[in-house]
Parts: sequence; structure tokens; C-alpha cells
Amino acid sequence: MYRTLECGGKEYRLEYSIEAYLAKVPTADGKYSSFVTPLLKIQDRLGTEELEAAMDIPSIAVSALYAGLLRWHGRGRNGDMTILSLEDAGELAISIIDEHPDDDELGSFAGLMTMCLAQMEEDGFFKRLAASEKMQDHKKKAKSPKA
Repeated sequence: MYRTLECGGKEYRLEYSIEAYLAKVPTADGKYSSFVTPLLKIQDRLGTEELEAAMDIPSIAVSALYAGLLRWHGRGRNGDMTILSLEDAGELAISIIDEHPDDDELGSFAGLMTMCLAQMEEDGFFKRLAASEKMQDHKKKAKSPKA
């Protein structure tokens, strides 16, 4: 199920679906990676001061927002072509934060990231991804030599 965000008089649907699984973002070394990797690492530990100090919250929030907008606002068959890049998602994130300065959820990058994580959980995103990771573990175990 999607969540509706309003910004600039337009409604945006945030949903973590197959498009979000397929989304790739550039890494510092110029390669591309799944935006999900850093989110999986922090899923259980969000909110600790050490974690917040160590993370690039704005970057992760924009990546998560971008992936969640792809189904309804990206290039796919359901998309309206309004969010076509991380830059588009970053501009939208800035607009959302500017329009909701007193909102704990929409008024900061940390709030946006927390909201995206909650929506991922509601959409079953981590559960489905965890299932695919379990399959990878089984493949690794099957390939490893037995002692």
C-alpha cells in the first residue's frame, strides 16, 4: 500500500515495490549499488546518536525517497515521469522539508528517512529482501567445501 505525500499542491505516492528493488544509485567510487544496502544496515539501530553522527542522513533519505517514488512517478508503465533522477528526488525532499518545517516526520532529512523506513516496513520491503538474502546464504553454503 502506498503513502501519499503532498508538496507544492501535487500529491506523490510513496511505495516500495519492485521498482525500488531495481533502483541503483552511484557510489563514491563511480560504480552503482542498490540504495537498500545502507538501509538494511541501520534498520534495527535507527535513532542512536552514534549512528546518526556516522551516517550521511540526507543522502540516504533522498535515495530512499527516490526509490519509493519510482513506481508512481518514475519511467515505468505506472509512472508519470515527474521523478526521473536522484536530483529530482533531492529537489522534492528540499521542497517537502521547506513546506513542513514543524513536522517531525516531513520537516527534516532524518524524519524523511524514518518515514521511508516505516513505509518500507509497511510495504513488506525488508521482509521480501531478507528472503532473497536467505537464498543467497543457502547458495553460498551449498558451494562451500565441506570439512
